[in-house]
Amino acid sequence: VRFSMSSVTRLIAWWIAMSTRVSILDLLLFAFAMVLPAAIVVAFVLYWRRTTEQGAYWGMLAGYAAGVIWFVLIKWALWMGLQAPDGASAPIRLLVTQLTGQGEGLDPAYVTTVVPLLIVPIVSWFTPLSPERESEFRARLKGTADPAPHLKATPLDTSALPAG
Repeated sequence: VRFSMSSVTRLIAWWIAMSTRVSILDLLLFAFAMVLPAAIVVAFVLYWRRTTEQGAYWGMLAGYAAGVIWFVLIKWALWMGLQAPDGASAPIRLLVTQLTGQGEGLDPAYVTTVVPLLIVPIVSWFTPLSPERESEFRARLKGTADPAPHLKATPLDTSALPAG
């Protein structure tokens, strides 16, 4: 029996929807949130020449991690019935409201938008950018650079092999 990746994904989504309180709509919104970090990084690479490879990498990674953590926190807060204690500080009340507001919490797409918008320029700004490194990065983005020059095959020297 052959399973495609989409079949496996559908089975996982069905299992989550049937055995947890996470709905298919929650999963679709979460999937949309997971597309945003990559889209934001692509926009930075296209429109800000100072974007570095490290900035792009850490922007996407931080965006994905923040989205997953926020999604899990929302589900945990709703499951626990989290409420701000009486006399809690304003930041604590704000956090609890964002996690449990209207019984849904703040959509992870907001987090996966804001985090890369901050991380990509900060990391890129503090990463040294040499001209040759930038040209190599841009060539790889265009698809004109050799992706793995260290893996090039060298011609085999057959002179030492026995004849026959």
